[in-house]
Amino acid sequence: MSLMGISIDKIISRHPFNSPSADVIIRSSDNIDIRAVKAFLSFASPVFEGMFGIPQPATVGESDMVDGLPVVTLTEPAETLIKVLRLCYPAYTGAEFPQSVNGWEEVVEAVHKYQMDHVLASLMTAKSLMCIMRSDPLRVFAVAVRLQIAGVARQAAQKTLGVVVTKCPCFRLLEVMAGANFRHLSEYHLECGDTASRVASSWWDKWSSVNRTVWRGCPQCLEGSDTCGEPFVPRTVYLGKKSRRETKVIGLWWCKYLEEVSTALKEKPTTGTAKSADLMAKALERAQGCESCREEASSDLAKFVEELAGEVDRAVSKASASGVADFHF
Repeated sequence: MSLMGISIDKIISRHPFNSPSADVIIRSSDNIDIRAVKAFLSFASPVFEGMFGIPQPATVGESDMVDGLPVVTLTEPAETLIKVLRLCYPAYTGAEFPQSVNGWEEVVEAVHKYQMDHVLASLMTAKSLMCIMRSDPLRVFAVAVRLQIAGVARQAAQKTLGVVVTKCPCFRLLEVMAGANFRHLSEYHLECGDTASRVASSWWDKWSSVNRTVWRGCPQCLEGSDTCGEPFVPRTVYLGKKSRRETKVIGLWWCKYLEEVSTALKEKPTTGTAKSADLMAKALERAQGCESCREEASSDLAKFVEELAGEVDRAVSKASASGVADFHF
């Protein structure tokens, strides 16, 4: 048995579990004995404080003592208890906070059971949490909601925009989450997705009317030349003021790209989606069907993507400001 690549036996033989001041043995559900200091555990947890305050019988059996110290048996395995007990010691700064919260669901439940939420909450604001949030935002959101850390939960909710929450596998903390919070998270995703998708689909007006772009200015597409291998379609666009409207022909490869990026943004409303290399590659592959488009498609599309990402970020940020306020703690 090991924890973070180190055997349990080695861990419990090191600081803080080798302190000569230890005055109690915490026995795990898998029969591992961990030496601890009552005062630290009592200070961090009112449950431990009450447990140690129970008067001991005048005589105890050998099974209730180890090296002259009383034994308290708990229901959690050693791997979980070691993490929980470390939180009780003032020297613990969170330096060993894991790079994944996947294995911390049991810890969070135990922390809640022993009424130590405030202790773990102080570590949940550490810089290391930001790394975890980038790779597993939904689980961080669930942990923060369970511990009632509103600031972290709202940050994690924003990061979950990069995943499809309805397709994520279920886990324990998600199962016990209040239905209202998961509903608000789903509604928040829908609102941000609709907002980002509209940004992309409404850019006909701006990008079809300012400057020359290959998808609206290709002479072969405009003339319907036989050398243009990709079909084209008419599109009504605004020129300058809203009162001026003209019908232009737009390359179908570009129309398809906007449809695909709009759909993708609806599912994952992030700047990363707006800059999707896969979507760009598909569009540029289609643009190769036109001898004229292929020359400038790459540079024009790159400019568009940068501006689109900026617009998506601004629009979603506005939606996020109101959306994350609906979570309850």
